[in-house]
Amino acid sequence: MNPYVLNDRAQELQAEAQRRREAKAARAEGRERDRFKLAYLLSFLRQSRLA
Repeated sequence: MNPYVLNDRAQELQAEAQRRREAKAARAEGRERDRFKLAYLLSFLRQSRLA
């Protein structure tokens, strides 16, 4: 393989790894948001039950 092809492949792999990291981060962020919504909802329900 010539060096250009190897370099191209390395860049592709790096880009792929970057995409995976971003997707993972986005999923984690989504879970955090869901957890926050759930906590908010639960506190709201508790408040209304106490009232």
